[in-house]
Amino acid sequence: MKNRKLLGIVIGLIGVAVIVVAFLADYIGLSSGSSANSFGQRQMLLAGFGGLMVIAGAIVAFFRRP
Repeated sequence: MKNRKLLGIVIGLIGVAVIVVAFLADYIGLSSGSSANSFGQRQMLLAGFGGLMVIAGAIVAFFRRP
């Protein structure tokens, strides 16, 4: 049980890190867009993927199988 909870927390934290990278991509020079003030399609996909990772981590960590 404890390993499952730890795994879920790690997955969730990685998801949060992915979301942070998506939001800061323009400012740290990772975006391929022309304007530093636009939120591009790749950034939206990355933020969505990070959100799914956070949700998956929460499910793994806090919900038990019957």
